[in-house]
Amino acid sequence: MMALIVLAGLGLVSCQSATDDEAQTSSATVHVSIAPFELQVTDFDGTSQKTVGATESGIASLTFAIFDENGENVYNATQNSTDEGFGNFSTELKFGTYTFVAVGCKVGTGATIESKNKVSFTAECLSDTYSASQSVEISATSSKNISIEMSRPISCLNLKHTNVLPSTVKKIRFTVANGGKSFDPTTGLATETNGTCVRDVDSYKAGASLTCYIFLAAAEGNTDVAVEGLDADGNVLYTQVLKNVPMKQNKKTYATGALFADTATGSFVFNTNWEEGTLTYTW
Repeated sequence: MMALIVLAGLGLVSCQSATDDEAQTSSATVHVSIAPFELQVTDFDGTSQKTVGATESGIASLTFAIFDENGENVYNATQNSTDEGFGNFSTELKFGTYTFVAVGCKVGTGATIESKNKVSFTAECLSDTYSASQSVEISATSSKNISIEMSRPISCLNLKHTNVLPSTVKKIRFTVANGGKSFDPTTGLATETNGTCVRDVDSYKAGASLTCYIFLAAAEGNTDVAVEGLDADGNVLYTQVLKNVPMKQNKKTYATGALFADTATGSFVFNTNWEEGTLTYTW
């Protein structure tokens, strides 16, 4: 996934005759444009690729933050896709080296960039997410155009149940042992484990799917995933644990089998799109 982040120094302070001390306190008005976005979008199942603009990308919210050399947050803003000038930010920065962090989400109100090494979310369930982190130097000598790769650090589990779900189940809670809902934008890896995803049951019909987006503690590997069926009050009615589910950053794992069924024995198939064939698990 690619995003073009353009940094253009505007109204730069002339300092050709300034001393080093003066240069350190000089500042420039900078304009950051995360547009036209130019995301190189690959479907999770790997079936197609396309380059799209900010609006066409489906990004619902964009959060952008700047941190100085001491790790202090000097700028932070969140925009929604319906906002005028979506993807454009302006601020004034002193000359120096900064870390730019950008996070785009397809659903929800966006992320909280707590530091240059931690991004968190308050939503009960995450959505498709893109991020970028890059060191940028602001100097008195010239304006800059900065291109930053925006990648998808998140992983997704798509669970297709082959049976009709019990009508008493109103919500599904996933708990991923080796995953979490916050991540380090410099690596894309989770900063916590045993992360949860709670979502409503949209369809009880056999063949319907449930999805869980999560950040992994490692770029790829196997993890246990607990799937719980909750009633309207949040009480646990059913629990099913899927062992050693293969997951990977920027990939979707498809799982197919019976969920919360009395005869939930036999095979639960995991099909990933970064390896050939399928993996079969029996419990």
